[in-house]
Amino acid sequence: MCRTAAIPDNQEEVVYECRRCGTTVDKDTETCPACNTESIVQYRIS
Repeated sequence: MCRTAAIPDNQEEVVYECRRCGTTVDKDTETCPACNTESIVQYRIS
């Protein structure tokens, strides 16, 4: 899936994702609901 979003120049978007399976999760998620790993990463997109 490819998503395109317009982000103003002075703002940053943060995406939380499972490193193992790529599922997008909420900020407070500690364990991936899809594959049960605790490997959640944070990507800052500006």
